[in-house]
Amino acid sequence: MGIEPVKKINVSEQVYEQLKENLIDGTWSTREKIPSENVLANMFHVSRVTVRQALSKLVALGLIETRLGEGNFVKEITIESYMKEMMPYVRQGNESIAEVLEFRLMLEVGAIEKACMKAQKEDIEHLKSSLARMVESQNDYQRYTQEDLHFHMILTKMVNNSMLTQVSYIVRNKIKDTIFSITKEIGVENGLLYHGKIIEAIQEKDGELAKSLMKEHLMESVQEYMKRS
Repeated sequence: MGIEPVKKINVSEQVYEQLKENLIDGTWSTREKIPSENVLANMFHVSRVTVRQALSKLVALGLIETRLGEGNFVKEITIESYMKEMMPYVRQGNESIAEVLEFRLMLEVGAIEKACMKAQKEDIEHLKSSLARMVESQNDYQRYTQEDLHFHMILTKMVNNSMLTQVSYIVRNKIKDTIFSITKEIGVENGLLYHGKIIEAIQEKDGELAKSLMKEHLMESVQEYMKRS
């Protein structure tokens, strides 16, 4: 078991990190009861209050559950647990437009071929409706950006992969901010043109073309932005 006495600096955070690591690496199995607060306090050489604070964070993350009168038990580690752990770091970041582009190229170009294969009639109708709203709001960059983001979120959901959907949801505000910055600088023509072509490729079930169009769309948007900014 990977437990070490901790230094008296950010003690609760150190306890939390060590406990979390033991939970994630399987030191304690799913549904297993973990040591009591007293035992953990002795193992870490800290107070019960410190242990209790660390355990509360683990409960909030969904890594353990407290059963009244029984103790703390390991919960099954789910995608949601990992996403909750990622959230603070995603919010605190200060990524550049280039970094967001790189992320989107990996996420969206990689996903659209699968989305194309799985596309249902109603998915295509949703994409068309989203594009129509983009056209309607092209003179209002705030509304246009929101709809542009919505279009890409529809594509991500079409893949039907819960982890992909949740990651996209977590980073959506960062993506929205970069879409707004780029749109404000270069206008809406690139977005409207490529979104229309992407819909046509999906209707034809042409995954390779959809993939190529998505890459061109993202790259050309950023390249034009860099020229003008």
